[in-house]
Amino acid sequence: MGFKNASLEKPKNIFLITYEELIKDTKIHVKRLEEFLGFPFMNHDEEEVDEIVKNCSFDILSSYAVNKSEDFPRLFQVPYNSFFRQGVVGDYKNYLDAKTIERIDALTRDKFHGAGVFPGGPYYDHVMRFKNASLEKPKIIFLITYEELIKDKKIHVKRLTEFLGFQFMNHEEEEVDEIVKNCSFDILSSYAVNKSEDFPSWFKVPYNSFFRQSAVGDYKNYLDAKTIERIDALTRD
Repeated sequence: MGFKNASLEKPKNIFLITYEELIKDTKIHVKRLEEFLGFPFMNHDEEEVDEIVKNCSFDILSSYAVNKSEDFPRLFQVPYNSFFRQGVVGDYKNYLDAKTIERIDALTRDKFHGAGVFPGGPYYDHVMRFKNASLEKPKIIFLITYEELIKDKKIHVKRLTEFLGFQFMNHEEEEVDEIVKNCSFDILSSYAVNKSEDFPSWFKVPYNSFFRQSAVGDYKNYLDAKTIERIDALTRD
């Protein structure tokens, strides 16, 4: 948790990634690492990314003589070949018994309970920092909830316009209506790109996953009552 918290506090200085994340999509995280180091890949550099992924793969690295060796560095009495097992997620099951795994899982749940850990950091910290920042710097940060936007779209389109320094006149109500219409769920979800299963290189989530039902409370179709109750309790706390 020390490294996790430090990476959230100093994202420009500390790059944190789990083995599971790296295995799940190696290319995306190679690109993330390059951006962190200040050398982002261009679209035409895909072959270079593939080459890096290949040369840093388990099969290639484990084939080097030094990594097959039983020698070890002076500062760390562990042989080089002990760092290479199977190159798969879940290999610990071949080394630990069920009771030990259960105990470790319980300790992990206890340590992370209520932390709201997700790729961008603890969820509640994420939301509250933006909330507080929007109150401290209302001219720089515009914060709105989905529920507020759904309740009265026209009012919040006008608020956003004022935030950007452009105010609608009374006779421009038709323009406001046009913006609301063109930014509606029905219109946006009808575009080919938003029906696509493609995804941006930096975030492996397909575009079509951002469009569900356009209704407040749709989470009830995905979460059971016990999970909803727990989330509500965490949110109140």
